[in-house]
Amino acid sequence: MTRIVSWNMHQAVIHDMTRRDRAWAHLATLAPDIALVQEAAPTAGSPANVVWAAGDDIPAGWREARAGVAGYGVAVRAFDGPIHPSYYGRRTSFTWIRRARPGTLALAEASLDGGEPLLLASLYGAIGYAEQSVAWALADIMPMFDDTQCRDHIVVGGDLNIHTHTTDRRSRHRAKALLDLAESAGMVNLLRYAKERGLIVQGERATPEPCSCDGSDCYHVKTHRGPGQRLGEMAANDYLFASRTLAARLVSLTVMNGDDSPEWTHSDHCPLVADFSV
Repeated sequence: MTRIVSWNMHQAVIHDMTRRDRAWAHLATLAPDIALVQEAAPTAGSPANVVWAAGDDIPAGWREARAGVAGYGVAVRAFDGPIHPSYYGRRTSFTWIRRARPGTLALAEASLDGGEPLLLASLYGAIGYAEQSVAWALADIMPMFDDTQCRDHIVVGGDLNIHTHTTDRRSRHRAKALLDLAESAGMVNLLRYAKERGLIVQGERATPEPCSCDGSDCYHVKTHRGPGQRLGEMAANDYLFASRTLAARLVSLTVMNGDDSPEWTHSDHCPLVADFSV
């Protein structure tokens, strides 16, 4: 079994090092093999084995917080290619130019027990124009899904800050277009996949409100608790995707969103915990 956790740790806002260390310590109690983190910062308590998103010019207010891929039970290392997308029936040479906004996309590779490869992407839709941030990051990731030697072994997760449950029609349509783009590349939306198959587990919530989407494709789960939100209000900011081969090996997807879940004391987001039979 391999456990992958995705969590926005809110450390672009929380600058106190003691609180940051406590969040890292709590993440370790979830027993991840690999953690895809966003708005996370290196501290004395963070794992030694972390691949951080590139970019020296991240916003000063983030205080070094950025996306990262952390190895716990599995060693991770930076993934820089090469990538050979398949066109016209064969793998081709390709200059992989990456344009994701600084600090928003961490790419790593790992080898599971038995040598099975795994490619990992932690993605953050930066506030201030999240749609553009996600679009640029997806453009960077897409060639990986077109390489026949990569596409069966990829997991992508993060706080995208885009919403198909919003009542704002323009934002909803943009979010759907971006998520459709991800799925067109071969990424399986694990929240939808798990919900359709009864593999999703959520925390206890006393007063969950009906989702604000139109009901045509409601796989939404609460993953964010903003300061202006009602406790039961839907806020689905966080996502997990996997290649079709890995999605078929999903055992469970736990959303740690209970009203009293301790994760809310560390962040305004809750973790997504995916267990795979690999």
